Amino acid sequence: MGEYRQLKMIRDMNIPLPVLPAMPHGFSIHSDDGTCAGAWEWIISGSFGQKYSYEMILNDPSCARARVFFVKEYSQDVGTAAVQLRDGAATLHMVGVHPVGEGRGIAKYVVHAALKCMVDLGVSCANLTTDDYRLSAIVEYLQMGFEPVIDDDEMEVRWKAVREQIAAFKKVPRELIPLWPSGNIPYWQDEQCIPTLEAYPVEGACGAVVVCPGGGYYIKASHEGVHVARMLNAAGISAYVLDYRVHPCY
Repeated sequence: MGEYRQLKMIRDMNIPLPVLPAMPHGFSIHSDDGTCAGAWEWIISGSFGQKYSYEMILNDPSCARARVFFVKEYSQDVGTAAVQLRDGAATLHMVGVHPVGEGRGIAKYVVHAALKCMVDLGVSCANLTTDDYRLSAIVEYLQMGFEPVIDDDEMEVRWKAVREQIAAFKKVPRELIPLWPSGNIPYWQDEQCIPTLEAYPVEGACGAVVVCPGGGYYIKASHEGVHVARMLNAAGISAYVLDYRVHPCY
């Protein structure tokens, strides 16, 4: 058996970047300010299922802290993407979303930030490598304008299989349960002030728990929401994450 090769994709950077909808409430984008090593390691290790050290970024001359981007949920970084720059060519590098941030479509925002950086650098094309099983990521890359690189028969067969899986791939949105009918919400101010429950049900569950992420009514800690719900699911318990109002909406 030959050596395993990742799939390759390429993007013509002369094509305008897609216009994205506004980020969900509580999310923001930033680059590494020199204090993000721990967050990066937590995100990438959680996303890839094995431990990674930020030293691989710091020791890579094609990388730079200013080209490592993060998507933050309130005070917690949950996704990242980096830009490698080598001999005028740019690579989208180490893209990951921690499991606590999965399922909400936030990867596209941090990927978009990395691509915007490439545009500002004046590069003509971007490339990346990924794995066949990362269907959700591949869908995001296709939507961002990346195209498969098919340079031999093996890649043609593998990309055909990926396309077939993508055609059958359906991302089921989480059920959001409003706590009050629209228009009858106490102390309602705007669309950011509508409390909901996000459902994480388990078939044949032995019980159910409402998960209320902490944060002193100023934030809702991301690592105390979905992550806790999935831990409960693993124990056979349905979970419902409460998106309650915080300052200035409460």
